[in-house]
Amino acid sequence: MVTLTIDGIQVTVPRGTMILEAAKAAGVKIPTLCNNKRLLPFGACRLCVVQQKGRRGLIPACFNPVRNGMEILTNTPEVIKARKIQLQLILISHPLDCPVCDAGGQCELQNLVYEYGVADNLFKGEKAHLPVDHVSPFIERNPNRCILCGMCVRICDEVVGANELSFVNRGWKTKIGTDFDRPLQCEFCGNCISVCPVGALNDRLFLHKARVWDLQETNTICGYCGVGCTLTIGTKDEKIKRVRAEENLGVNQGNLCVKGRFGWEYIHHPERLTAPLIRKNGTLVKSSWEEALELVAKGFQEIKDTEGGKAIAGLASPRLTNEELYTFQKLLRGVWQTNNIDHAGGYRYAANLALQESLGWAASTNSFNQIRQADVILAVRCDLSATHPIIKSEVVMAVKRRKAKLVVINSRHIYLKKFASLDLILKPGTEVALLNGLAYIIGQEGLANPEFMATRPEGFAQWQKTLEQYTPENVAVICGVSVSALKEAARLYARGPNSVILIATGQASTKHDWALARAAANLALMTGQIGKENAGVFILNEKNNAQGALDMGV
Repeated sequence: MVTLTIDGIQVTVPRGTMILEAAKAAGVKIPTLCNNKRLLPFGACRLCVVQQKGRRGLIPACFNPVRNGMEILTNTPEVIKARKIQLQLILISHPLDCPVCDAGGQCELQNLVYEYGVADNLFKGEKAHLPVDHVSPFIERNPNRCILCGMCVRICDEVVGANELSFVNRGWKTKIGTDFDRPLQCEFCGNCISVCPVGALNDRLFLHKARVWDLQETNTICGYCGVGCTLTIGTKDEKIKRVRAEENLGVNQGNLCVKGRFGWEYIHHPERLTAPLIRKNGTLVKSSWEEALELVAKGFQEIKDTEGGKAIAGLASPRLTNEELYTFQKLLRGVWQTNNIDHAGGYRYAANLALQESLGWAASTNSFNQIRQADVILAVRCDLSATHPIIKSEVVMAVKRRKAKLVVINSRHIYLKKFASLDLILKPGTEVALLNGLAYIIGQEGLANPEFMATRPEGFAQWQKTLEQYTPENVAVICGVSVSALKEAARLYARGPNSVILIATGQASTKHDWALARAAANLALMTGQIGKENAGVFILNEKNNAQGALDMGV
């Protein structure tokens, strides 16, 4: 730990912490236009400059690490003057179209100009007159408002891994753009919008629909994939106007995919059912909830009285809350006395139940956010860009920031392979044989965890006998993967200080979920990659609360 003083306040923070983060811990605000907790320090805006006692000049707080005994001053006359000048330099080419800019009310530049009282500008220059991108779906790009903070470029590279935006040209002609100034052709996750401190990047669905201070915001859970991201929904006049994410909430930590951020317009579709319909004389007629519920309750009670509870079955949505799912199964089991209960994702429970049998709990072993801290990642049957984009971002961060080794195990060429150290294209449905083959190699080369080998848990001898058929040569024939690639994958996983296994489930997966999850659990156990942080086995469910449905007994 490191202890320093910031504006007379003593603070102790971990070694490697930047001055900017230490100031936040001390409750001292340092302005910045290019720093975000989701991104690595960059130092583009120079608004975070501070003074260090005993050192000449000013230093940027965002990428200068703390040292013991430092004395930092954040609001001296020299610091304030430097910040004012930097704001004036930014405003040379920045248009003053605040009344019609969608960032009004949340524009960091506007707030800082007001805070530092920059009423006039000694520096003169031509305003930017670049074409606005009105063509790209979901995202409007107005390069005239861009302050070249680079945060959109960096989140697209460091977190999303799309590399769609970059700095173009040099000097005064520098701008943010795509190659050959074409429209965007990316994932359209909109994370670039979420980090833009001005109005250069805008949500087209929200454009000119409302002012941010008129929105009533409510936090909820995304209704799509099994990640369960936290959304902040902005409404006005009882209609959704935009969806965003708070950086301090949820497993997604401010990041969203295209479905989470933009896939909400169906809510206000004119053909969406908003009231129950009852068939009367062969025609569906709109009715009240009271009438519909009374009719349904009476009908089910008649079935129970005449046919018994076994004649009733219930099918729930795995997108319901835990409370709703628990009440649903209590109604079926307690009132109608039937155990004929399932949900739309129940056919993919085999992987979770396999983990319960092997490890004692029918769920992933670790938090999703620990994937970014892993050293080796085995992505088995995962097309994360299509199914779990936020998990894909966790993998991208591990690869780009920690130089993690990614091993892609798939029967198709997928987008994730661009980040892979090893890409194993195997025959469809042979993933179980491949994982067992990795376990055989690890055992033969003495790479297994010594503690595991010493305890030899229940069933170990039988499992070891089963592995005898999975020699590298046999697995190479079964899977269509070379022996050398199998050995390299086994060594990477076993030698990784922290290794994780990702397994996707759902309609697009094969029917070997139980055996695959069991093989993954065995592999993690024998290498000691269970029971510690930043390791383990992750089951990526298809629906947003499939895990909750299982936990609630549906």
